[in-house]
Amino acid sequence: MTVVIKDVLESKCYSKPELCSILEISDFEFTSLLTKNTLHMEEFQLAQRAEHVFQEATRVMNFKSVCENSSGDKIHELGRLMNESHESCRDLYDCSHPDLDELVRISLEAGAKGSRLTGAGWGGCCVSLVMENQVDEFLNAVKRNFYGKKALSQTIDVETVMFLSKPSGGAVIYIVDNYAV
Repeated sequence: MTVVIKDVLESKCYSKPELCSILEISDFEFTSLLTKNTLHMEEFQLAQRAEHVFQEATRVMNFKSVCENSSGDKIHELGRLMNESHESCRDLYDCSHPDLDELVRISLEAGAKGSRLTGAGWGGCCVSLVMENQVDEFLNAVKRNFYGKKALSQTIDVETVMFLSKPSGGAVIYIVDNYAV
């Protein structure tokens, strides 16, 4: 798919007038397609965004495959995929934030096998893959090196923003008597 992107889209930024011309729509029509957080934008990095989307889809499928089929070092491979995902979100999709990049870096330095932003991006949260026997050490290091240095521990209860979860199945649909639940 990356080859198709390079054949179809230029790596340069596209201007709003350029895109209106390519799509054969008015400025008003184009603006109506934008989300609230992109209304101010005058340039659009389509090739980079498309590259991220297709690579991320491949990473998701690879992650699933490693979980289901791999007999090798699953943790190392899953961590690598998570790290690649964060780098792509940061560099190609531009949906990270310097503080979030720092949190991911500190998480990796604290022993996470992989760490990436999660949620809607543009700030927010990260999820880290940590070995069960290293959780306490990891949490203490992140509290000290991220929250402690930013004095955030003075304004928020760190215990409410850092929490553990174990891997589990994703969303499912149950059909009961012809009704989706």
